[in-house]
Amino acid sequence: MKRKLKLTITKIYRQTMITPTIFRAACPVCMCEVQTLTPCEAAQILQIDEIALDRLVADGNVHAALTVGGYPRVCKNSLFR
Repeated sequence: MKRKLKLTITKIYRQTMITPTIFRAACPVCMCEVQTLTPCEAAQILQIDEIALDRLVADGNVHAALTVGGYPRVCKNSLFR
């Protein structure tokens, strides 16, 4: 007697999501504590490249400052003005 075997294959996907860390710092232009972003995050929000973001910072349209460790951070409030 032949026996029938039923085989079910299930594929499971695992996706790791990286949540951004909220970093708050004092903006030297706004003169208050604001949420800051990395230049890459700020460029993605504005949908521009980082070179164009550097020009906006140089023109004073976007506020940026260096952290104690020397890393650049961009004021999130200045992106929407």
